[in-house]
Amino acid sequence: MKTLKCIYLLVLISLLCACGGGSGTKNTENTVDSNEKVVTENTQQKLFPIERGIIHQKATAMGIDINPVIYFDKWGLWQASYTTMDMGIVNITTIQLTKDRDQWSITLNKDEKKGTHSQLGYSPANAAGVDLNELTKEIMERHHIESLGEEKFLGYTCKKYRMKRSDGTVRMDLLAYGNILMKVTGGMMDFEVTKIEDTTPPADKFEIPEGVVITEQ
Repeated sequence: MKTLKCIYLLVLISLLCACGGGSGTKNTENTVDSNEKVVTENTQQKLFPIERGIIHQKATAMGIDINPVIYFDKWGLWQASYTTMDMGIVNITTIQLTKDRDQWSITLNKDEKKGTHSQLGYSPANAAGVDLNELTKEIMERHHIESLGEEKFLGYTCKKYRMKRSDGTVRMDLLAYGNILMKVTGGMMDFEVTKIEDTTPPADKFEIPEGVVITEQ
């Protein structure tokens, strides 16, 4: 039972923990309208309002506390989310690594080191599924996003949003500093940032660990 729970958590983390928890602003139909901008070739665009640093989070999923750490550089175009879970039977570290348009999902445990690699047609923004730097009235209506003003959090002036389902029920509340999600409640995994270090991350955090077998997707 613990093993199944662990597997579910791994899938959940891979979806939500790439800054701030999630993996990006993928357009599943590979189309972009004039109101919704998706970063592709322009790697100079600033996804984050901070050039580089380390984000520490505390999160809860399925009653289990986890503490993801996200390393980022190049204004968020490079992101590496590291999460380690000790489930008693297994101890697993997951890594979501994104460099420009390339992404690796890596799992490390005592028995094996494996991962997948894919090339993206977009660059990651946050777990909300939209680029909060490029919100328009049309995007907010399409994704059922409501603006709730501003709030100070850890010294940063953040914007508050509420995302709803199509039936009008609340899906999650967000507190965001640009595309950095500072706090998320009501989703599959609640989390909040505990600290942002204004520092240059170690270069090896953006590299595939030695011995990992990568499968192309």
